[in-house]
Amino acid sequence: MNDEDLKRELELLAVKYLHQLAKGRIHRHFRLGKVRLIECILTLPKEQRAAIVTNLQHRAPITKEPVADSSQTRRPQERHSPFYPKTASRKSKSSPVSSSPLIELEQMLEGIGVPEPKPFVPDDWQQQAVEAISHADVIVSAPTGSGKTYIALEAMKQAMAANQTVIYTSPLKALSNTKYMEFSQ
Repeated sequence: MNDEDLKRELELLAVKYLHQLAKGRIHRHFRLGKVRLIECILTLPKEQRAAIVTNLQHRAPITKEPVADSSQTRRPQERHSPFYPKTASRKSKSSPVSSSPLIELEQMLEGIGVPEPKPFVPDDWQQQAVEAISHADVIVSAPTGSGKTYIALEAMKQAMAANQTVIYTSPLKALSNTKYMEFSQ
């Protein structure tokens, strides 16, 4: 397959598939658009282009003009969603499947809202950190939203009970403002 034939085949592919072909071959391929991606694929060394041609030959041929026998036509990759039914198989001669949602929006959103208030129960690692604070310095490294602030609040309570000064710092202005409002109340 010469460069012009390869270029024509690549132009018919979806960008997603072009990125799959470029993965491991073109640095930062995910930043490129379709035209630039095709240009980069065409500048690859011959052995890599040969591998791409082999990949393309193992796929069903892609044609833009209609073909009399529908079994030879390649359909674009279909996305399957849990909210829409899968399309009828190619071998099936039944009528096309309706694209109406299987689940109505109201059903899908049912149950979403503000959860009922429940008493807070600290995790074991949080309890260990709070216990360690009473007699040693503690560094807690955990993901965002995991409960580090609980440990800080417990440390503050211990310090204030011992009549010590507490300074709370945070890396984000929004978090600082939120905590300032909470502590002020």
